[in-house]
Amino acid sequence: MSVNNINGLNGQTAQRSGDSGKPAASTNATERDSAQANAPAPSATDSVSLTDKAAQLQRVEASLADRPEVDNDKVAAIRQSIENGSYKVDAGRIADKLLQFESSLNK
Repeated sequence: MSVNNINGLNGQTAQRSGDSGKPAASTNATERDSAQANAPAPSATDSVSLTDKAAQLQRVEASLADRPEVDNDKVAAIRQSIENGSYKVDAGRIADKLLQFESSLNK
C-alpha cells in the first residue's frame, strides 16, 4: 500500500505563504552575524573586584583549610565519657548556642 496523498499535499513539500524557498538556516546565520557585529568587543582591561564580605569569606576558607575536618582527640574524649556514663547533655547551653547561631544568620 502506498501513501501518496496526505492532507492534499500529493507528496509536495508545504511552504508558508511569503517563504522564498530558501532554507531557514541561511536566514538565521545572517541574523547571527549581524548580532555579533553589533556586540561590543571584549576589553583587554577587564577586572574583578571582591566585596568586603567575599574577601572575608576567602580568608575564613583559607584558615579552615589548614585545620583538620575532625578533632579526633575531642571525639575520643566524648566517646570515652559516653561509654563510661559520665557524659552529660547541657540542654540550656545547646539552646543558647542555637539562638546565637540563628541570630548570627539574620545579620
